Order: sequence, then C-alpha cells, then structure tokens
Amino acid sequence: MQVVPSRHGGDLGIEAFTFTGIAIQCYAPISETTAQDRYEKQRDKLTEDLCKLEKYRIELAEILGNAPIRHYLFMVPALDSRKIVKHAQRKSREYRAKNLSFLDDSFTVTVVTDEAFSDVRGQVTKEDIALAGLHRTGAVLVADLNDIDPIRNCRIHPSLRSEDKSPLPPYVARTIDSNLDQAIKQGGFVIVEGNSASGKSRTAFEALKRFRDTWQSIVIPRDGNALRRYVESGGRLRRAAIWLDDLERFLTPDGLDDSLIGAIARAEGNKVLILATLRAQAKSALYMSGGLPQSSNVVIGAQRAIEASTTVRLGRHLDKSEIATARRLTSDSRVAAALHNETGAGFAEYLAAGPAAVDRWLSGLHGGCELGASLVSAAVDIRLAGYISPVPRVWLEQAFSAYLDPRLLARTTRIDLDEALQWATEEVQGASSCLIPCGDETYIAFDYLLEHRQGNSEAVTTEDDPTGFTSTLSIFKEIPEQIWHEVLCQMSIDDPHFFGCACIGILAGHPILQILMRQWAKKGQLPDVSELQIVSLVRTCLAINFCVACMATMLELDITRVLVELVQALPHRNTEDALDLDSRTVDTLLALAAFAKDGRPDQEGTAVQQASKSISSMEIRAFATDMTEVGLTLGGYIWMRVAASRGDEQARAMVDKLPPPEGFHDLEDDDSQVL
Repeated sequence: MQVVPSRHGGDLGIEAFTFTGIAIQCYAPISETTAQDRYEKQRDKLTEDLCKLEKYRIELAEILGNAPIRHYLFMVPALDSRKIVKHAQRKSREYRAKNLSFLDDSFTVTVVTDEAFSDVRGQVTKEDIALAGLHRTGAVLVADLNDIDPIRNCRIHPSLRSEDKSPLPPYVARTIDSNLDQAIKQGGFVIVEGNSASGKSRTAFEALKRFRDTWQSIVIPRDGNALRRYVESGGRLRRAAIWLDDLERFLTPDGLDDSLIGAIARAEGNKVLILATLRAQAKSALYMSGGLPQSSNVVIGAQRAIEASTTVRLGRHLDKSEIATARRLTSDSRVAAALHNETGAGFAEYLAAGPAAVDRWLSGLHGGCELGASLVSAAVDIRLAGYISPVPRVWLEQAFSAYLDPRLLARTTRIDLDEALQWATEEVQGASSCLIPCGDETYIAFDYLLEHRQGNSEAVTTEDDPTGFTSTLSIFKEIPEQIWHEVLCQMSIDDPHFFGCACIGILAGHPILQILMRQWAKKGQLPDVSELQIVSLVRTCLAINFCVACMATMLELDITRVLVELVQALPHRNTEDALDLDSRTVDTLLALAAFAKDGRPDQEGTAVQQASKSISSMEIRAFATDMTEVGLTLGGYIWMRVAASRGDEQARAMVDKLPPPEGFHDLEDDDSQVL
C-alpha cells in the first residue's frame, strides 16, 4: 500500500492505494445527530472526493502508473443508510463513463466500515503493528534500490571533496566483480571481505545495482535484533536483498546466526539475498584458537553462518587490471589523486581519507585538539572492548578524561566539549570523520581508526604461547580502567553486549570491573536475567575457551539457575523427532558438556552435582543422548552416569552398554580438585 500524503497540496481524492487496483479514502464527520445527517455528510464528502479524480487526472495518472483503480473504498466509521449505498452505485456508473485512463472498466465505489476486515484484524494487529513499529522507529528500512542513498543508508564511506561536489567518484570495476555477480545472482548468504576502507561496501552496492531487476527491494536493519524481529514478525523478504554492512554488528546473541539464516531461506523458498561486508580483522577474531575475540558476542553460531556463506575477498590495493580501469577515469580528480598517492594507503583507503583521519586523530592527541581526540579515543576503546553498537554522547563525555591531562580537564567547559565533538565529527577532506554520528546523539568510531589501534598491538606467538593469547590480552590491558567502568555502569543488564564486555574485562585483569560485576551478580539481585543472557554468557565462555561453570562462579551467579536455564533452552521434542542443530542448541549442549567435564556432576558433593538435583533424571538422560548424537561423548557419558545414579533404568542400561570414552577417569580415588 502506498500512502498519498495530504499535507503538501492535498490528497487528490485518495489517501492510499495498492498496486493491485484498490484506492482508499477515509471520512469521519466531526459531528452528526441523525442517520439522515450522517448520510448527507457522507454523500457530500464522497461526491467531493470523486470530483478530484477528474480534476487531478493528469497527476493521478502519473502517481498510479500501471495500477488502474478497480475498487474505490470509501471508509467510514458507521454505515446505517441504504441511500449512501445507492449514491455510491450511481457514482460508479458515472465515473466508468468518463473513461479516465487510470480507472479500470470495472471501476466500483464501495462504502465500508472496519467490520469488513474483521476476519484479518487479529493477524494485522499481531504482525503488521510490529512491523509498523520497526519501520516507524527506523529499526528497519525497506525501500526500492533506486530510492536508497548509498552513503546515508548503506554506510558507504563518503569520498574526498571534488570540484563538482558529487558525493562519490565513478566506480572503478574490481576483478572480483564477476565472482560477486555470480554469487549475488544465485542469492543466499554472500559476504564481501576485506580491510577497513578497502571498498567493500561500494563494491557490494554496485553489484547489487547490477541486479536491481532480480532483487526488487532492499532491507536494511539497524542491528541484529531488528533483523530477527523483522523476520519473526513476518516481514516481506521475497526477492529482497538484506543489507548487512559491517557484519560483526549483527552477530549478537539476539541477532544473526546460522539458525536465523536458515529460517530466512526456508520462509522465502531461497529467493532472498543476504549481502554483507566483513572486516578481515573482525573475521580473524572469530577464529583465534585459544585466543580472545575482540568482540565476544561474535560467537560459534556466527562462525558456522560465515562458513556456510559465499565469501568474496577484496584486496587492499588495486591489481594491474583495476589500475588500468582507474586510469581511464582520471578525469575525476579524486580518482587521479588516489591512483598516484604516495602514502602507502590502498586506493579506496585514500578516497575515504583513512590515513588522513588517523593523522587528524593523532595530531589532535598531540595538541591539535586534545579534547576532540580524547572523545575519539574513548569511542575507539569502547568499540575495542566489545561494545560495537553506536555509543551515546554521555558515555563519551564520562570516559574521555582518561586520555586527557588533568590540568586541561579542570579548565574544560560545556562549550569546550561541544566544540570538541564538532571537531571529532568534522569530515576529513570532505570524506569520513573520526567520529561518525549515528542519530539520537549516538556515535561510532571510524573503523579505520580501530584497525590502526589494533595494528599497533599485534599478537605475538611464542613457544610457550603458540596462539598469541597473552599478547592479545595486552591489547585489552591498554584500555584504561575508566573505560571498562563506564561501559559496565552505562549498559543495562539486558544489553546483548553486557556479559561479553564484562567477561573480556575480567580476563583482561581489570579489578574494578570484577568488583562491579560481583555487585551486579550477587545471588538474588539478578531476577530479570533472561535465558538469552545465560546463553550469551555461555557463548562468550565457549568463544574464549573458558570454563562456563568457573565463569558463573566468578560472577557469583547461581549455578543451579544457570543449569536450569540451559536445559530449558534446549528444544522440547519427542524421542522420534530429529534434533534441530541450530546454533543455540549446539552452544547449550557444548555448555552442558563443559559442566560435565569441569564440574563432574557424577561425583558426590561437587557444586555442579548439587545444582543438577534441580533437573529430572529423564531430562538429563534426554540431553545426554543428544550430546552423544552430536559427538560430545565424554559429556554425554558423564551426564548419563548422573541419570543412572538417580535410578533411571534406561540410563543405567546405556552406561553399562557403553565403554568409558577417552578422557574419562573416575575421581573416587583421585585427589584432583573439581568445581
């Protein structure tokens, strides 16, 4: 349905229309006394609005295009006179005879009330209102590709200033375009991977434009949760392209994972495209064996989603063929300058003013604008700490002092801060700014600065630390304690980033964060911790190879509560049903297996054994069986022993039948300490 606004020049006799030939006009009289009075007002209004169809016939023909009106619905709050029905029929015959180009030969005027839609009102209330809320708040943008602004809507980095003031230079075709075209044409999950400011978003957008006839609309969610809510509310995805720029922003526990991707594909018969960009450093963090991911909410489910995608990799520098193409476009001064730059930056990096933004930031820290550069530093470190959503201004104003000389801080006024923020958000050479405004007084650091920060703290592997885990932790140790304190204090407990940031902070050795976490997590003080937050904690621990039970104990979370929530998170199914191995199910089974291995619930007196008493032997046998099915034999065997010790005969038979798996040892005569 297309709404026709009336504020600017009137509504032309219709308030909305559909592309299936229905026009809608609504009328409710300000006052009415009798049925006769109501009829007269409805009659006069209908006559007046239909006259507009002829008066504005030229403009209406342009607006309606190839959607001639078959049904004209005159919607009123009350219908109690046969005279208005007769009047509508007379008008139907009258306007069919006028032969207006945008009226169908079967044009009919019908007077209706909301009772005409009573059979679908419940569905509209449940689904469409939820979708309308997502659209109204800007959480999800759905539009024709021709109506999209590539910079404002798709987050393509603006380019250097030019004489003609065009926002973007001509596109330099890349070698990967042919492979990318083939992937986009087929649909599914497609990722363009590369360094920050390497041209990923522009390359993906140009490819999408080449298939505008295949993918008729573009869906741009604000974050992963908005995408999940849009899909679960029945949002239209058929022949749509879902645009996910900076994929790591969407890989939150309540956002995108392999199960959601599967749901999208199943719901739309595979006629949907998920087109994403992904920074190479963000992806590498997912696969740090034994290391610490920079964003703890990038979890195992996300790894499986990425592995199932078609990934096209974009190089930082142009190859010979691309350079030849660029030389044919040097009439644009920006292309010429980027092609011949001697800074060592890649072609797209130079166009986006990446090196210039780094220089501005560092120069600011060394006297150019210390206040503004400190705001940028705070935003960079907050993002590095795992909070990858836009940051409210108040967070930055509370945290920037960690990077500032106390003497300068003492002289800082509100006016100074306003000017500093203006400096931080000012475009560098007309392109990207160090701090990018995201609306509603929120900001996010230019990702090129983040990569510069990480580039100065590269992981170092040694014989004792082959994964570089220790040196990776040093990156987080460089973040001031004030940042960790501010992030935790400002975040709500139900924020998807909460447990991830907290766990990274604890492992990075920030004692103030440990104190704050214990204050938050004392038993009985977290009544609203949801199953989602428990699973988020589990995913974080799994991603960093940290014992789930140990982390729960460190945070003073009730282990019984954690165990119960995990079991409840498993899908309820009959024994003959196939196990649905979505990411949450797998993560939950992995966590329960970790509890078995590290907490030994089959041994009398352990904390996990005490906690497991809140779970029935039948439930334990069920998930122990599932563990065995997915290859978690050690965890499955230990939990099956627990069920058997409770007198479960089926569990006892399975324990007797199966030999102890590799890695199992009985602790009855062992001095090992378990949780």
